[in-house]
Amino acid sequence: MVKRLKYVITIVLLMSSLGFSNLPKVEAKADITIEYVKVEVLNVREKATISSKKLGQLKKNVRVAVISTSKGWSKIQYKEGTAYVSSDYFASKAVQNVTGKLAPKVGKYTYNYYEEGVYQGKSTDIFIKIKEGVKTKSNTGVYTSYFENSKFFTYLSPLGHTDFQLNYPLKKGMKWGGEQDKLQIQNVNATVKIAAGTFKNVVIVRMDHTAYNTYSHYYIAPGKGIIMWKLNGEKKFQLAEYTK
Repeated sequence: MVKRLKYVITIVLLMSSLGFSNLPKVEAKADITIEYVKVEVLNVREKATISSKKLGQLKKNVRVAVISTSKGWSKIQYKEGTAYVSSDYFASKAVQNVTGKLAPKVGKYTYNYYEEGVYQGKSTDIFIKIKEGVKTKSNTGVYTSYFENSKFFTYLSPLGHTDFQLNYPLKKGMKWGGEQDKLQIQNVNATVKIAAGTFKNVVIVRMDHTAYNTYSHYYIAPGKGIIMWKLNGEKKFQLAEYTK
């Protein structure tokens, strides 16, 4: 037992005399920075070259963990591993403006309707393509229409008393209007959960109806148009289902 103890002590002293100079060096953990995608779609690559295999895409305002940046490319955390994207398309915060693509795509839209917070049933609109926008099919000559180009987004309601136009680019806090109706952009990248699902980058518009002493909130989602409408804070309708 004494011999064994002396042997252990000798080994310990020998390791102490050698020090730790021969031990492998441990790399410091990389500093992760958070960036946001500032374009509509950003391609994700396997390697830091444009000819590399495309692994997927990131959408506007997506939050990205950047590991390192070199020669115009950023190494990012992607799914269960890492990947590369062009560094030119990042912003330090979510992009707070909108320049288009809010009008609904062609398809069938089913809405839930409410009166004083009580569900009243469903209504379906089928949007078809027209010049510079879409409109609903109608047997009565009464249409819901959206028009959109690089300069503006226009909504025309069936009865005409809630028509409005938004001038691009949209930014949070923008205000305009006349004597009867005043509008304000309250958000441009809200996340909204409704019956049809969760929608991101939703534009929220407040309209004050001066003549009636009321106000509305319109929730407009990219590619879906108005997905919810509230009058004086009470839900009036929301998108329940969409099919192409």
